[in-house]
Amino acid sequence: MSGWGNFVWDNGYGDTAPWAEDTAVPYDGRPSLRSAPIAQNESSSLASGLFDNTAGTITWAWRVDSRLYYDWLLVHLDRESGERYLQGFEGISGNEGWAEYSISAGTLPPGQFRLVFSYTKEGAGGVGSDAAWIAPISGFPVLPPAGSEVAVAVRAPLAVPGAYAQVWPWATMRATSPLSVPRAQAMTWIDARVSARSALGRPGGVAAQPAVADIAVPSPLGQPTLQVRRVRLAPVPAYAPAPGRLLADPLPLRKGSDLPHYRTNRELPWVYGRVWISPVPLDSAGLLWLVADHPVTAVERVTVAGVQIDGWQLVQQVDATGQAVALLRLTRPPADGGAIAVRVVGRRHPVTGQAIEHPADIVADLLRQCGWVVAADAFQGLREAYPALALGMVFGAPVPLRDAIGAVIEPIGAVWSAPRVDAWARRPRNPVATLDASAAERVSARAAAELASVARISYAYDWAAGAARETLTVEAPEAIERYGRMVVDIAMPAVRTARDALEIGSARLADMARPQWQIEISVAGADAPIDAGDTVFLAHPRIPGGSALITATARDRTRDMLDLTAWLPAGGAPRVVLAQRGLMVEADRAAPSAVVYRDGVATFTVTDDSGMPLAGAAVVLDGQAMRNTDRFGRVQFTTSRGAHTLSVYMDGYAPFQMDVTV
Repeated sequence: MSGWGNFVWDNGYGDTAPWAEDTAVPYDGRPSLRSAPIAQNESSSLASGLFDNTAGTITWAWRVDSRLYYDWLLVHLDRESGERYLQGFEGISGNEGWAEYSISAGTLPPGQFRLVFSYTKEGAGGVGSDAAWIAPISGFPVLPPAGSEVAVAVRAPLAVPGAYAQVWPWATMRATSPLSVPRAQAMTWIDARVSARSALGRPGGVAAQPAVADIAVPSPLGQPTLQVRRVRLAPVPAYAPAPGRLLADPLPLRKGSDLPHYRTNRELPWVYGRVWISPVPLDSAGLLWLVADHPVTAVERVTVAGVQIDGWQLVQQVDATGQAVALLRLTRPPADGGAIAVRVVGRRHPVTGQAIEHPADIVADLLRQCGWVVAADAFQGLREAYPALALGMVFGAPVPLRDAIGAVIEPIGAVWSAPRVDAWARRPRNPVATLDASAAERVSARAAAELASVARISYAYDWAAGAARETLTVEAPEAIERYGRMVVDIAMPAVRTARDALEIGSARLADMARPQWQIEISVAGADAPIDAGDTVFLAHPRIPGGSALITATARDRTRDMLDLTAWLPAGGAPRVVLAQRGLMVEADRAAPSAVVYRDGVATFTVTDDSGMPLAGAAVVLDGQAMRNTDRFGRVQFTTSRGAHTLSVYMDGYAPFQMDVTV
């Protein structure tokens, strides 16, 4: 674009439609830059080159001709990593002529940023020219003259003693040490070969980490053959944030009052997996209820006051605002205001069409609903650690996105990283670095948690009843013998089956039943390629040694330091056994409860984890009367109301107990 000299642009930023030069709408005697023609719910973005907080004032002119309040020209501010720093801090809509605007880079924190101009459409069709224009005035980054020296930084391992870079034939390049986040500016393609050596990977060993990369750097608008690529020795994240919500922003749940014809103030829920929920009333007659603020896979059962009913229909349609919802239509209103409970299978996967119930798929969908672009193979660490885990969850409050992700990942004993937005089982793996006295500048260690030898686990949460339906008690016998009975409560509301609850709860108690260390380490090099979820080998004389899991990182570029928090369990995992299984049921809720009480006789139904009845099982009530289940898994006892204990014995199954309230 000869009209704009050598300004640096990233045209089509975020894989959107690119802008173009427009001679028909000039500004100050030069062609303007115009957004691309787009359809509803699409965007066309143009980003400036990177600048830091010493860049001064950046000034531009802009105009728009669009549908008022629907189609917008927005200005965002992104960090170098692509993370959104300011979301739509200015915007114009309607028919607005040229106006100048500026931002002072000196008001920004340290780091590198880019201005992003996005024309977005929320409405169908178009009004006027259905486009936006900008014209850079001053302060924007520009390309250096051909043949000038250009700074390049390459992310590399800890304790890099030196590095070299060779570039030919059109420009010279110099490398910094220690190496940091990659950046380069030049006029053409640059073929760079970077090599670094550091003490990394093996205790006492030296590993060479060569990197060969072709770097295409920013170019003037209108040269689409040139792109930006980065030299990185660390793995690229599974996905990167697109225009959307930050991790600290709340989930964008709607309320019933947001719908034109309904005035209930309840949040409209997002549902994942198989759960019991209490639907949201949408009319005064009690006939129309909202199950989820999105289409669902199925509704399996409906009860009123604990009694199963048949007079209902699942209706999936678009509401008055244009959003698809799942509704429940009853043939008659609940009698005497009885509470309605619905067993629903929640949101479908947008590609496979299957119910979203694996933790990796739930977290990925939460991010998608908040405007992120998620790779198909995201969260592979969760898939490998929990290949068949199925969860059931309801999000019915606008909690921060970070807390929603934590509610999925943390109860199952996994850890996750906000910068990388990935997750892994809470277990040390192969170390990526060795930290000894020469690499660590500051170290400290303290006990990470209180010891526990017994865990009471609650799971299978019922969102309609507001309580967990089942419990397990697991014990670590050697820890009880050494430390005594120290009981901890572990809540896993989204876990559905006793098999999964036992496996996850046993692993968590195995960690709690032995000492755990929280290690704080500071190492030189703010951009060292260590992130949460990595494992490092600790070989420092002042702290416990061994393979430790990194749980958090903080990069301080003012000190050029990387602060690490690591978790290190002491010794081997102890043996954990199942001590008791409890089932919390209500006698008045005939379905889907496991007990019915009538005329002084309690009928219990005993099933396995998949819900299949156990025929011929020996059942003992309160350690006294014994009966065998029939072919439907049912057994009857004459007893009074109150709390009772059932002991179940069956060939092929471990004996277990159930605490039952009749």
